[in-house]
Amino acid sequence: MLKLSTKSLEISLTGKLVLKVLFVLIVLVGLLEGVARLPWPTDRIPAPSMGTYYIIDIELSRLADYVQENDGVDVIIFGSSLAHSGLDPEIIENVFQQGTGQNLRVFNCGVTGMSLLPATSFVKIITQSYNPTLIIHVTEMRDYSSLTTGGLIHSVANDPWFHYKLGKFSPKGWIIDHSMAMQRYLSFRFWVRDDFPAWYSLLQKRLVDITPWGFEADRRVADDLNASPDPNNEKDKYMLDAYEDYQVAPERVESLKDVLSQPDKKVVIVEMPVHSAALQYFGDPSEDYQEYITTVEQTVQDYGGKFISTANLNIPNIGYSNKFHLNQDGAPLFSEFLAQELVHLYNTGWYQP
Repeated sequence: MLKLSTKSLEISLTGKLVLKVLFVLIVLVGLLEGVARLPWPTDRIPAPSMGTYYIIDIELSRLADYVQENDGVDVIIFGSSLAHSGLDPEIIENVFQQGTGQNLRVFNCGVTGMSLLPATSFVKIITQSYNPTLIIHVTEMRDYSSLTTGGLIHSVANDPWFHYKLGKFSPKGWIIDHSMAMQRYLSFRFWVRDDFPAWYSLLQKRLVDITPWGFEADRRVADDLNASPDPNNEKDKYMLDAYEDYQVAPERVESLKDVLSQPDKKVVIVEMPVHSAALQYFGDPSEDYQEYITTVEQTVQDYGGKFISTANLNIPNIGYSNKFHLNQDGAPLFSEFLAQELVHLYNTGWYQP
């Protein structure tokens, strides 16, 4: 009997110890979560992270702040770095207000590396979360080639947070989405890397440069836009090899259809005004461009969206940072052009904020 009582006592003590440990852990987790949810200086500390890419983190944080400050958002711009540094929502808002007398709340959610393929997931997540009335996606020829495989394509495809937000089973994604402590931890996930000081310095710069509207001006100016691609240059060689035999891939057109199929949303697809010299990377510049533009225009029309061509938009060489990107001088021209197009869509009754 004594032996059984001793065993029972040991089990009882062990159970109490486990409960105490669990209680302490719960309290610690609660404290960490509470500290993580305190106001942190956004101009010095990395934005809460979903673990994918730090520019996504900054954009999500800026968007949340914008929506809170403006009591919502009407228009969200999507695309890659071409959109991120190419369209200034502040200019678009001002021009639209002057042209219509109506206020328009616009945010630029363009992200470096966010080509059309991964953008379909990002558009769906952000649209479901913030319910804009108009989606704008900035596109260009490379979006529709199956050989455009870099950027965030693989990161988004394998990301647990994206999986969870898209309705797939992902316990890790659920924790990331609901725990601010986890998001704060992930924002410093690179601290053990040798290049952390350099990365952190770059982060500080971008935290300052990215505006409350999500726009980041590119201050570089292209040296010689009309120079022919150099096959001995690694980047030029990659581009020449990838787009020498350009074809519009059906699966990329399906991605465009996904963007155009957002429920109860107006969708505008805007052609990025790349420099004419960018066509030098393509095997048959004129024919390849026509294949791209015809396919996109027809697809947008079939799905009830609006396609805005920039073929007649004149941006001087000084407005480019390279053959594909606009700089701080070119972005205002593109922004004003798009704003005037939105004014036209408003005046014709196609779009109302």
